[in-house]
Amino acid sequence: MEELRSFLPPSPPSSRLAICEPVIYLLSDEGEIYTVKSDRRSHFLTPNKVQRLYSLGLYNTPLMAITDEGELYAQTFTYPFCGWHQGSVSQLVHIPLGIRVSDLQVGERHTLFLTPESHVYVMFTGRYGHTTWEEGEQPPLLKLSVPPVIMIAMGVNDRIVLATEQGIFSNTLEKLVEFQLSPAVIPGRIKRLAFPGHRVNVITEDGELYTFNPSHGICEQVLIPDEKVNEISCIFGVSVILTGRGSIYLMEVGKVPRLITLDERVKEVRLSAFNVGVLTEGDEVKTLRLQPLLE
Repeated sequence: MEELRSFLPPSPPSSRLAICEPVIYLLSDEGEIYTVKSDRRSHFLTPNKVQRLYSLGLYNTPLMAITDEGELYAQTFTYPFCGWHQGSVSQLVHIPLGIRVSDLQVGERHTLFLTPESHVYVMFTGRYGHTTWEEGEQPPLLKLSVPPVIMIAMGVNDRIVLATEQGIFSNTLEKLVEFQLSPAVIPGRIKRLAFPGHRVNVITEDGELYTFNPSHGICEQVLIPDEKVNEISCIFGVSVILTGRGSIYLMEVGKVPRLITLDERVKEVRLSAFNVGVLTEGDEVKTLRLQPLLE
C-alpha cells in the first residue's frame, strides 16, 4: 500500500441539503435557499450567493451557510449545543470571523473552519467558551497548530479528524495541543472524510469506502455490491451512503450496509438524528424517517 501523503482530496462535497430539525433547507442552483415542507417550497431570506449549506441535524440548532466569497452566515439561537445568541430564525445573519472559509463542520459544542490557505480554526461555544455576543461582534477563534490541512471532519465526544499531507491527525477539543498521527494507511486517493462516531469513514477517488479507528489505524473496506461510493452523510454512529448509480445504503456500526429502495435516482443525501433527506435527480426533496429504517 502507498502512503496517505500520496493521496490527497479535492474540493469539499456539494451541500445543497441541510436538516435543522424539523426543517429541511434546499440550496438552488442560483445560490438561493428554500425551506421544504411536503411539496411546498418557501423562499428563505438569503444573503448574497450561497455556495454550501451546513447543519448539525438536531432540533433547534442553526443553519449555516458559506457564500462564494467565503463569508459565514448563520441562524442564531440561545442553545447549549451551538451557543448562538437569540436572534432571527427566518433569516441568516453575518458572522464576521475575520477569515475566509472554504469548508466547515458543525459540532455539538463548537464549529470547525477550514480556510483556503489550509488553516483550521475552532469557534468554541457552550461549555467551552462564549454563549452570547452582540450581533456584528467577531466571535473568538482559536487557530490549531497542525500541518496544512486538506479535509476536516468531526464526530461525537468532541473528536476532531484532520487529513494532512503527513497523514490523518485526531484528538478531542480538550487536548488540542496533543494531536495524534493515526497509523492508518488508506489504499487510494482520499475523496471524502466523515466521522460518525468512533470510526472514521473514507471514500477514495476510485469510489471505495474504508473505515478505521483513528487510534489503532486498522483499515477495513466496506463493500457495496457492484457500486462505487460517491458521498456519505453521518450522525451518531449511523451513515447513509450515496453510490454513483444514485442508490442509497444505510450503514450502522458493525453491520452490513442495507439498500434503501426508492423510485428515483438520488443525487444528494443528508442525515439528521431523526430523518434522511434526499434530493432526487428530478430535483425533488423527500424525507424518510430514520427509525423505521433502523428496525
